Amino acid sequence: MRSVVAMSGGGRLRLPCRYQPKLTHAQTGEHQTKNVKHEQYIVMKKTHNLRKALPAFIGLAIATGAHGAVGFFGSYINVSTNGGDLVWYDLEAPGGNRASDPEDFNGKYFGTFDPGAGQTLTITGGEGLVYKQNVGDDVFNVKLHYSIRKVGESHDSFSTLNIKHTVDAPLKDAAGTRYESPGDQKWSDNSDWNTLQVLEGLAPGEYELQVYLSGNDDTFHSNNNNNNFTATFTVVPEPSSAALLGLGGLALMLRRRR
Repeated sequence: MRSVVAMSGGGRLRLPCRYQPKLTHAQTGEHQTKNVKHEQYIVMKKTHNLRKALPAFIGLAIATGAHGAVGFFGSYINVSTNGGDLVWYDLEAPGGNRASDPEDFNGKYFGTFDPGAGQTLTITGGEGLVYKQNVGDDVFNVKLHYSIRKVGESHDSFSTLNIKHTVDAPLKDAAGTRYESPGDQKWSDNSDWNTLQVLEGLAPGEYELQVYLSGNDDTFHSNNNNNNFTATFTVVPEPSSAALLGLGGLALMLRRRR
């Protein structure tokens, strides 16, 4: 410790001062090098954190749609059995289940069908209710995806049907509920395909019919929290085939008795 002299009222006052050693050129250069390396480390760390966060930002952009905040707030499917009435079923009703909503498609058992006897199970339409949060947001397509597999088999691939834009708000959904929020739309025009025969080409057995809706080329969905909506049905042999099987079994029994 050394002191410096200061003037106070005409006299001298010694004040303590911490000694600061003078750095050599070599020491100064080493100190500057350490500072540069520290700053480089901070930049590298920030870059690394940005790279880690980038996929999350990309995922958020995809989830909200490439053109802004868009999504489904309701969805339905229309099904006819044996050429009867066209019936709407609830996939994802707006605001949860309401007394006015149609029957749920998910968990529905449509019954037993014999295609050989002319019985049919037909998808006759789909409906997607979409919202657009901002003026510049856009919904440019909605699609219905379906897969038909025997119970226990994997639904590893889906076929696709286009659903066209029908009307902007104000609109009514399949349950008859009215919506007037600006940006709301109903997509339910199935004129590209009209009907889909579910039973075509199916062998006898227990089946699952899985469906979901997507928008903007599969960037947002109505899909039962990624589990899809699943209904079941049974295909039985046509009566002539069942009769032949029965006769074959009877003949085998007679041969064994002999």
